[in-house]
Amino acid sequence: MRIIYSFNTNVGDDDYFRGVNLEHNFLFYELSIRLCRQYYPVTLYTDEYGAERLGHLVDEVKMLKKDPENYIWSEPKFEAISNETGEFLHVDGDLFISKPFILNDSDVYYDHTEITLHEYYYKENLKNFTDYGISKVFPEWSSKYLGAFNIGIMGFKTDEIKNIYLDRYFKMKDWYYNVFPHDKFESPIPSMTLGEHSLSCLSDYYSWKSTPLYDENQYLHMYGGRKHLDMFYKFAKSYLESREFKTYKDHGNIIT
Repeated sequence: MRIIYSFNTNVGDDDYFRGVNLEHNFLFYELSIRLCRQYYPVTLYTDEYGAERLGHLVDEVKMLKKDPENYIWSEPKFEAISNETGEFLHVDGDLFISKPFILNDSDVYYDHTEITLHEYYYKENLKNFTDYGISKVFPEWSSKYLGAFNIGIMGFKTDEIKNIYLDRYFKMKDWYYNVFPHDKFESPIPSMTLGEHSLSCLSDYYSWKSTPLYDENQYLHMYGGRKHLDMFYKFAKSYLESREFKTYKDHGNIIT
């Protein structure tokens, strides 16, 4: 199995990805990559600056195309998995493992089920998307909150399942920007509805066996702004500097 990362180092005017936060992100990516590469070969999708800073840490660097039309912050992830086939997990750069992943036989692998974010992130989006006819492009759509699948980790048993998910994601995104009056509504982080609620809808509709890896694996996912807390940054920096990281090559075999 391979681990895939994606990192766009320049996300427009979003302060979350600029300045000191960008430097934090580089450090977090380095730690996440070094931890994963102890057990697995790693491919990184990034831009020239990302390749310059992180390319020496991975087995393979692939350049992001960065199609500027309606480019959202999670776009690199979908570009990466669109170009990958076979057995892989896409892992976010703020996720840190302590041992190889435990994977059962599932159709879909994801991080965890979001059960507490309905009121803030999803309730308004689900109503508005439904009212404006998203089911025309996404027939498996459900206006019921099923518990969104956090895609801090994402993997698929077959390319067919992955391609169904990607087809619906890109159709939803096109609908959001070209049909839905997104300038009229302040949609709370629409990328989460497009990428995470959609996966739970598909899983429910097609009865895919979908496994939240958090339940059986010991890892830390510092999603959101909490990873930029000064104390965590100092902890991650100290951990990175105080350890010698071997790679799967040092172990003499690739763990599958």
